[in-house]
Amino acid sequence: MPGIVIYPTALPGGTEGTAYHQTLSASGGVAPYQFTLVDGTLPPGLSLSANGEVSGTPTTDGAFPFTVQATDQFDLPPVTRTYTLVVADANLDQPHLDLDGDGPADPSIPYEAVFHEGGPSVPIVDPDRLLVTDTNRLPLASAVVSITTPLDGDHETLNVVPSGAITATYHAGVLRLSGADTVERYQEVLRTVTYRNTATAPQGTSRHITFLVDDGLYLSPLVTTTLTINKPPLIWRSATPR
Repeated sequence: MPGIVIYPTALPGGTEGTAYHQTLSASGGVAPYQFTLVDGTLPPGLSLSANGEVSGTPTTDGAFPFTVQATDQFDLPPVTRTYTLVVADANLDQPHLDLDGDGPADPSIPYEAVFHEGGPSVPIVDPDRLLVTDTNRLPLASAVVSITTPLDGDHETLNVVPSGAITATYHAGVLRLSGADTVERYQEVLRTVTYRNTATAPQGTSRHITFLVDDGLYLSPLVTTTLTINKPPLIWRSATPR
């Protein structure tokens, strides 16, 4: 049987002196889950709670690898995931993503999209206005787009049109873009990201799809698309009297 899986697959970067808050989740077991730090060190100023909250205000910049373990209430074999949380110097700018190009992205306000059951792929960003910025003017190294909980397994896919030096791979809800290329090229490619679900009866729960980019030094803040699954209404037919 499938085991426990910890989400997300990567954590967004933080900034020294700025409050940080991200939530880990898990699936594949029986909730509630408990999360513990089993290896490595969180950035000074951050802590991990038993329910998966990574929070606090980082006091030191740098890259901090650590490993988290999740267990469920029935003690299924525990699973771990290793993260590297990058804290940027307060005087340096991280790369940033704005999924709809309407100004400085507020990570707490998701972009919204709708997939219609049985329909074609749909954009999960604004394909004309998504913006990628990085005042460091470094070539970007990679980007990750993740369905935080892919409820329909392999029926759910994220697709993209690679360009330039950028290549793409997709597995288990995670789309990875890699290859050193310009901010403008990554912007061009990220504007093509779409979602498709081929399940006959997809789960109706909204999906949360996260985006981040990496310039080789710092990770961008995580930004999110909330994807509504639009299912046609059920039609009830009464029995015809004989």
